[in-house]
Amino acid sequence: MEKIDLVKVCQDFKLLDFTVLHSVSIDFEKQKPLVFGLVRCPELDIVVLTQLTDVLNVDELHPGAAMEPVFRVVKRDGQYGIVCYGTKFRISSGEVRV
Repeated sequence: MEKIDLVKVCQDFKLLDFTVLHSVSIDFEKQKPLVFGLVRCPELDIVVLTQLTDVLNVDELHPGAAMEPVFRVVKRDGQYGIVCYGTKFRISSGEVRV
């Protein structure tokens, strides 16, 4: 059996900026408006462009907001086709919402 190496995972994601898309392609009509953001992990010095999820009110989002990764459906290929999963980000459950 192969040995599996553990990798460091960022624990401190912060929202740098975001945008809201009101006009989307037909594949994403049920998800609109789509919210995308730049999320930074200072521990690993990386910035990710990602879809933000569970955004009930765009006013909750602000630069510096704590974010957490979540595993979600990204796209479904028809009624019986392939379901693609990936990482999206949401406001951290520990973030104080105003």
